[in-house]
Amino acid sequence: MDKMLLFLWLLLGNISLNAQNNLFHGYLITLDGKILSGHIGAINRVGEISYLYFENDFGTKYSIRPQLIKGFVFRRDSLSFIFESHFFRRQWRFLQIIYPGREILLYQSPNIQVDWYILNGRLISRINQTKALWLRAKNQKLIKIKKRNFKRKLKRYFRKSAPELAEKIENNQYQFEDILDIVKEYTQIKNEASRKIRL
Repeated sequence: MDKMLLFLWLLLGNISLNAQNNLFHGYLITLDGKILSGHIGAINRVGEISYLYFENDFGTKYSIRPQLIKGFVFRRDSLSFIFESHFFRRQWRFLQIIYPGREILLYQSPNIQVDWYILNGRLISRINQTKALWLRAKNQKLIKIKKRNFKRKLKRYFRKSAPELAEKIENNQYQFEDILDIVKEYTQIKNEASRKIRL
């Protein structure tokens, strides 16, 4: 019952979301590829359901579910932050792109996410500090990577498309903290393979 009440409060706008205190100029990308400009706030997460706070250029406020848009972009301090909507393990979520390669993409959990829950009858908000990672190579499915399983998962993930990289991971030449280097090497391997095909 508490969770249902919280959903209603969020949807009806009866609570003051801290998304409204930190708005960044950006835009939504609709499912049919259109751009809707406005201001981006926080991603508010209740249980397993996420809502993006968005104000359009006319000041109208919305709570946007991930399945309703392809993604969104906002700018902060001259940097662009890109997010995509993904359906993963029966849940829709927003993921932030931190390596936007053509052959492979590396994502992390959003750094603008606020988790809402009820504790002892009080409404509590908490900034999400956990930075989970996701990976999606071209023509492969999205996978979630954790420190305890990254070696097994990535070795299997790259076995066919980049066996030499999979062997390096198996032989402990890469650690979890080297995930960005792994992604860059995969990109280099695929780029070299493409050049050989063109020759």
